[in-house]
Amino acid sequence: MDLLLEQKRRELERDEEARREILGALRAAPAREAPGAVAWVYGSVTSPGGFNRYSDLDVAFESLPRDASLYALQSLLSAACGREVDVCFLHETRLEEKIRREGERWTV
Repeated sequence: MDLLLEQKRRELERDEEARREILGALRAAPAREAPGAVAWVYGSVTSPGGFNRYSDLDVAFESLPRDASLYALQSLLSAACGREVDVCFLHETRLEEKIRREGERWTV
C-alpha cells in the first residue's frame, strides 16, 4: 500500500512540475505574435492537482491586436506547450462568466 501511495505522490509531483512549466511557456508564447493581448487561462491548468499528462489547455482571448489571428495563436501555443490548446474569444463563449470568476487574466 505504501508503494502505491508513493507512486501516486510522485505522479502528482510530476504533473505539478509540468503544469508550472506549461504555464510559463503559455505565458511567453503569445508575446511574439500578439503583444498587448488580454487572455484568460482557465480549466485544469489553473488548478494545482487538477492537471495531468492528458490535460489540454484552455485560453480565452478578451482582445487581440488587429493583425493577430486566433488560429495562428492556437498553433503557436500548441507548439510552445507541446499539447493541444483550445482557444476562443471570451465574449463568444457561454462560459464567459465562469472563466472570469475562476480563470487567470493575463496581459501579454
